Amino acid sequence: MSEATCDRSSESVRVVVRPDPGRSSYWRAAVREGFDEAMSSPCHGGVAYLDLPKLRLICATLQAQTPVLLLADVPVACDAGDISALHDAIDAAPAAQAIVSVPEGADLCYTKLSHPRIALVPRSLGIDTLATLIADRAQRMNVVGEQAHGKPDPPIHTDALTGALDRRGFIARLGRAILSNTSGQPSAAVVFLDVDDFKSINDTLGHETGDRVLQVVADRLRHCLRDIDGQAREPDAIARLGGDEFCVFIDGVASSHEAFSVAARIADAFVDPVGVGSHTLPIGISMGVTLVDPEHTTPEAVLRDADTAMYEAKRAGKARFRVYDERLRLAARRQARLENDLRGAISRDEFAIVYQPIVRSEDGNPVAFEALLRWKHPTKGVMLPARFLEVADASGVLADLTEWIVSHAIQQMSIRRDRYSW
Repeated sequence: MSEATCDRSSESVRVVVRPDPGRSSYWRAAVREGFDEAMSSPCHGGVAYLDLPKLRLICATLQAQTPVLLLADVPVACDAGDISALHDAIDAAPAAQAIVSVPEGADLCYTKLSHPRIALVPRSLGIDTLATLIADRAQRMNVVGEQAHGKPDPPIHTDALTGALDRRGFIARLGRAILSNTSGQPSAAVVFLDVDDFKSINDTLGHETGDRVLQVVADRLRHCLRDIDGQAREPDAIARLGGDEFCVFIDGVASSHEAFSVAARIADAFVDPVGVGSHTLPIGISMGVTLVDPEHTTPEAVLRDADTAMYEAKRAGKARFRVYDERLRLAARRQARLENDLRGAISRDEFAIVYQPIVRSEDGNPVAFEALLRWKHPTKGVMLPARFLEVADASGVLADLTEWIVSHAIQQMSIRRDRYSW
């Protein structure tokens, strides 16, 4: 059942068509969050929840310059008729923008749906990322409407402390890059930066000094990016994601060698110490670099890979950089599988404790026991803690595992004490 309303007496048109029940909450949550980010109310246009057969009819009823954001699911069995309907709908409404969710493996849709006002997103796209894209598209339409009425542009997503983009703004920028790359080849690079030992700066010199260090980091990044390869860079190439984490977007980087050169150039920018008031502070920057390639279907996937490379740099000794490569990709997949196995290992009773006695040298009698954890993995065999404790800590399983060890060790020692009269 669908419902549509159209107010022709004003510039603002709201069209609502209820989607398939299985997808309604997904779209509704993303739209609610997206419009909260884009504007206080959906002015200069409305939002349409549309299935493809309704698109041509709805768009034909709109005034030519009415800005409307169309949201649609392409069916799994996408055919030429669906594609034609969507193109006709967009062409019938020159001021419309569309975000279209495409099922994985629908190659026909990706190759034939190309249109400057249609953004294609995978069906598995997270709600937060979809909300950011909705906010970005809605804000673009709002800018057009405001400029047409002589009103100022709305603000973009910026970090108040450094003037760089914030996380949402950077995800929107990254999302546009992913959607616009149709070459099948890497098109850009992302550098994930973290200020080494930043907490100690805040703890010893105060948050005001720490804030000034973050501002200097952002300034050095801007200066460094202005003349990489002699090219001017877009103002949205730098973002502060939060705390002491920054990201840099470099368009036009197509190889690991180029990405390595960019990271080396950024590293050179932090060789000199930072002067803050009466303090001269050496600043170490750990960086992870990843190419934005066709395997990245969401901004989160890009940030995940860059973050993985950055932590690899930290483990190697800080103040250095690592480029995400196939070795790291395989290691990340192995860790993800191990983390997934760990989450159910306690309930599946896969852990065991073995005891190593500590004996008195005089008579050889045991005076204590050391409890040693073992994981009886169903496919990897018996695993020592060194192979999985770090993953357990990172995944939040360690607290439950520690509780299990303590309770089982106490229970088993109590049984042995009663049995052997210790």
